Amino acid sequence: VLTDKKLLCRSNGEDSFKVLLPDGKIDPFQFFCAINDDNGVWFGGMSKIFRYDYETEKLTMFSEIKDRKSFGCSHISVINDTTLLCTSHNGILEFNTQTGEFSSTPYGMDRLISCSMIDSKGRVWIASFNRGIDIFEKDGKRLKTFHKENSDLSNNIVLCMKERDSVVWCGTDGGGITTIDLDNDNIQVLSHVSGDLSSFPANSIKSLYVDDYGDIWAGSIRDGLISI
Repeated sequence: VLTDKKLLCRSNGEDSFKVLLPDGKIDPFQFFCAINDDNGVWFGGMSKIFRYDYETEKLTMFSEIKDRKSFGCSHISVINDTTLLCTSHNGILEFNTQTGEFSSTPYGMDRLISCSMIDSKGRVWIASFNRGIDIFEKDGKRLKTFHKENSDLSNNIVLCMKERDSVVWCGTDGGGITTIDLDNDNIQVLSHVSGDLSSFPANSIKSLYVDDYGDIWAGSIRDGLISI
């Protein structure tokens, strides 16, 4: 459980949560996002990256962005075995998991980033506020852009993205969910229609999750949790 002051953990079979203290410090730390690998979990915070090790069961403050104190790491994606893509509202950086160093990216996106992801083809998707989605090769070459003016994207404010079976699901702020097929760029929209009880129940989607059965869970801003 990630909060703006501490990190909580409950192991299978236990009845209660325990507080994980980075390096034993009781100072409040902010935790915004997480991504796991075979050996542990990376957590993004305010200008900090934390690491939880499965073997030692310890949490450490792994690295700090000293020249960007307002970099709140809200999304983490895996580029390769040694590099993570860290996204903040005010920019996007690459993080080397071996050296702990941060560096700029070749994507030319430095402000109002709402979310990012890397698809199964290795391409980088970046959504910036009210500008839709830009897709890049890892070397920085821009491949395509989706927004309302050039596609059927339901809303230019994209808050979250998740891939399932070669289809990227994009949660928007006001336009429901837009799905984009990686093979042919076909776009479909799930949105709420007033008075239609069979339509999608929400139009503002903040988070998306694909479970072990391939089902999708959508966290909406005002209409609860939706199972798809």
